[in-house]
Amino acid sequence: MGIPASNKPAVSKPRGLSLVEILVTLAVLAIAVGAALPSFSAMAENRHLQGTAAQFEADVAYARNAAELRSQTVRLSFLADAVDARCWLVHVGEPQGCRCDAATGAAACDAPTQLLRAYVLGADTPLRLSSNAPSLRFSAPRHTVTPSASLTLTARSGRGVKEIVSVVGRVRGCSPDGAVPGFTAC
Repeated sequence: MGIPASNKPAVSKPRGLSLVEILVTLAVLAIAVGAALPSFSAMAENRHLQGTAAQFEADVAYARNAAELRSQTVRLSFLADAVDARCWLVHVGEPQGCRCDAATGAAACDAPTQLLRAYVLGADTPLRLSSNAPSLRFSAPRHTVTPSASLTLTARSGRGVKEIVSVVGRVRGCSPDGAVPGFTAC
């Protein structure tokens, strides 16, 4: 005796995703991306601050070593474009003949001043630069820097890094509000 055959048609299982399932997935993904964007922009801002501070520390060391190797005074000068301070230059000679342009990223010095190195914050860089001294003078015979000074880098959010240059040319970095990773609060 056999099993009677059913007269019901075979039902196939649906394949793929329904429109509702796709829309729910997209909504969850949009919420996750929206939540991650502020932390991504904060991370990018911190990287700008850390990178620019590291470049400043390297340029101070370069100026100190250049003064020793050349046996002459080397300067690190902070210059402004039409709006605000946007660059620092390492050079031999007086800073009056030096200039920088944030729009083009160019820096130059007129003779007899010799430009050794330049760092220009581009017009699109979200950082502001300020210093309590217009120029640092690295003296070869005395192995000193005059005056001791500080450079403050500030991001649009208000977070910042302060680089303090001692009279012997050592640099110490800190974050005024303690909000930048890798820097102690000051």
